[in-house]
Amino acid sequence: MGKYTKFFLDGKVESFDGRIYTISLPDGQNVILKHPTVHMSCKFPEDMLSDGHLAEGTTIKLCRIVKDDKVSILPDHRHYYAEGVVSDSEKELIEIVQETITTLTRFLKTIKK
Repeated sequence: MGKYTKFFLDGKVESFDGRIYTISLPDGQNVILKHPTVHMSCKFPEDMLSDGHLAEGTTIKLCRIVKDDKVSILPDHRHYYAEGVVSDSEKELIEIVQETITTLTRFLKTIKK
């Protein structure tokens, strides 16, 4: 497990062609996200949607995850978490597992030294 860094930013939905979204980023770049990637674990407020899809011109909160030389950009699940996709007890379990993994990773690094 390598270290990763998260950056949070706002993007603007520029277009949706039925399969992919084009979203502009503050640095002037565009990111292409597939429909399933955007909607897989997210439930967006109705005022962001048009016919069940993110409306053009909508501002969306994103998370840029950098790990080694790989960069992923996804919707910020802290804001758009889909209730019903994962129950509250499952969310708590996920947090416990993530904390446990972090603790074990730190422990294993001390052993290697």
